[in-house]
Amino acid sequence: MSDARMNRRLAGLLSAGLAQAGLELVHDGRDPRGIRWDLGTLLRAAVVGIAAGATSLAEVERHTEALSRAMRRTLGIHRRVPDTTLRDALCTVDPEQLVPGSGR
Repeated sequence: MSDARMNRRLAGLLSAGLAQAGLELVHDGRDPRGIRWDLGTLLRAAVVGIAAGATSLAEVERHTEALSRAMRRTLGIHRRVPDTTLRDALCTVDPEQLVPGSGR
């Protein structure tokens, strides 16, 4: 099975679970000036990339670039997510907010 096909399958399986994960509820600690990406979108991209086997943010970026148009719509990731954008955003997230039942 090709990498692209595997990525599509994993993204499809994750799409339902991502909606229930509550990633949109995580507090965005970034300075609102200059924000171009919704934090929920960046967190979804990170989860999808990790589930697809990414071991670095550069690989997550490549996975988001390889998503089909249909998968982009399903996951709400409308274009390639730069690894530097992911890094900057993830550094502002309190890890406690990602724990289920943490009261976000």
